[in-house]
Amino acid sequence: MSNPKLEAAREFIVSEDYQVARVILTTMKSSPTAKKWLTKLQEIAPQECTMNQWEYLEVYVKAIEKIPSDLQAILEDNNFTTVEHFYSRLLNDYGAQGWELFAEDAHGGDLIRLLFKRMKPKY
Repeated sequence: MSNPKLEAAREFIVSEDYQVARVILTTMKSSPTAKKWLTKLQEIAPQECTMNQWEYLEVYVKAIEKIPSDLQAILEDNNFTTVEHFYSRLLNDYGAQGWELFAEDAHGGDLIRLLFKRMKPKY
């Protein structure tokens, strides 16, 4: 075997480091040997799908719930933490479960739609 890439791929296959071998072989698109080896690799060590899978959650809240309940404290410049605020607590609760807010929009009348996403668990 005179091709250095094939030799390197062969060494990785022998040491059962199939992913590295696969990367090397995919760079050799015109090689019939590389194509044959990739087919064989798929048989002995199927490649997992590495694409992220997402799940989504749609939550509706009343617009009034986004306004801090202690507006007077804010106007008087008193200490006020948004953690005590319903909307912030809601976001923190979903965040603790792995949900990320990625969109927010008014949705008819007094409602705000929140769209969350998180990576789907792999079982």
